[in-house]
Formats: sequence, structure tokens, C-alpha cells
Amino acid sequence: MENKKLINIFKKITLKDIVQKESMLQADLGMDSLAFTRLVIAIEEEFKVRFDDDYLELEAFTDVNSVYEYIMLLKE
Repeated sequence: MENKKLINIFKKITLKDIVQKESMLQADLGMDSLAFTRLVIAIEEEFKVRFDDDYLELEAFTDVNSVYEYIMLLKE
């Protein structure tokens, strides 16, 4: 369920119809730093988590799954 919510957030931010766990943030989804900032805000609101400062840059993640795994780590 959490993964589906995350996929929907990615679709809304990137305006892509197809987003998968394996989708690369920059290469497949075309994310830039502004889109990533909007993504972080949406994730923090939806999942009630706070990204650590070290993870507030697009380069901290490679694909959708790496973001999902980080959210799950924050929720522990």
C-alpha cells in the first residue's frame, strides 16, 4: 500500500503515466532538483516523515525503490 501511494506521488510530480520501482529518478523520470524538492515535501506530508539533511538532494537516491526504502527506514 505504501509503495502504491509513493508511485502516485511520483506520477503527480513527474507527470509520467508509467512509474515503476525500478524507474531511475533522472534518466527515466526526468527529475531535476526542483521536482525532487516538491517530491520530498509531498512525501513528508503524506507519510508524516522528515528527510534528514543528508538526503535532501536528488543525488542521494537512484531510483523510486531507493526512495521507498528510505521512507520505510524513517518509519521504523
